[in-house]
Amino acid sequence: MCRLKIREMKPQQYKYGRQGGFTLIEVLVAVVILAIGLLGTAGLQVYGLKNIDIAGNHAQATILAHELAERMHMNNSDAGLADYITPIPCPNTADRAKMDYCEIKTKGEAVLRPFRDPGSFAVTPLISVAACASCTGAGMYSITVNWAEKDVAGTDQLQTYRFNLKP
Repeated sequence: MCRLKIREMKPQQYKYGRQGGFTLIEVLVAVVILAIGLLGTAGLQVYGLKNIDIAGNHAQATILAHELAERMHMNNSDAGLADYITPIPCPNTADRAKMDYCEIKTKGEAVLRPFRDPGSFAVTPLISVAACASCTGAGMYSITVNWAEKDVAGTDQLQTYRFNLKP
């Protein structure tokens, strides 16, 4: 008969080497870095939207001033131009100049926020026309558009667009 040798089985020893993968700390560090990056991107979005609003206000002020200048150019008689000089109470249908001014002022009030002085609460006129004393040459007029914009601290700041013309 044949004898079988039975070998005793030894428990196999597993060798634990460096395993692949990420530890919990590495994952947390990556999440924190990603969160900081996303917060920075959100801050840039807010800053960009604020600047879009500011640019829109400047564009509206430019459009208002140039539209009033075109109307002054069409009503180019000395008597007619003198009627554009403000202040003009609105609504006013006394003549073409006063109607033009009131129409432009109404448009401006719809798109621009008027500036109120924080100390006296006086409202700065949204749009005004004056004879230009500092301009060279006779017959020059200055159209000024004023509006309020909030600064970083949230307080209103007076913004002004001035346009000089000779109709």
